[in-house]
Amino acid sequence: MNITFAFFLCTASLLAAGVQGMVTARKGRCMCQSKSPQPVRMILLANLETHPRSSSCNQVEIIATLKQSGERRCLDPESKEVQKFMENYKKIRSLWMQKERRQRVLH
Repeated sequence: MNITFAFFLCTASLLAAGVQGMVTARKGRCMCQSKSPQPVRMILLANLETHPRSSSCNQVEIIATLKQSGERRCLDPESKEVQKFMENYKKIRSLWMQKERRQRVLH
């Protein structure tokens, strides 16, 4: 009887470990429910976050936070206007970071 119990316990443990690691089909936990095809003007932008696809959300998310209101807007990464906006944002941010580094070296 001890052998049967030990076998049952080992089998139950292995099954529990297998179920715990399984991917389940469920709706993702994305932050954006709707997306704007229009970008935000740079002067109004306080912060820009990009979230790649993940196990909890199967879509790329771009979230813009506005300066004055603190409102968070989801941008559509498939929109050509948003893609162009992201390219310009990356260029401007890169230039700003280079300027910051130079100022630190001088001081």
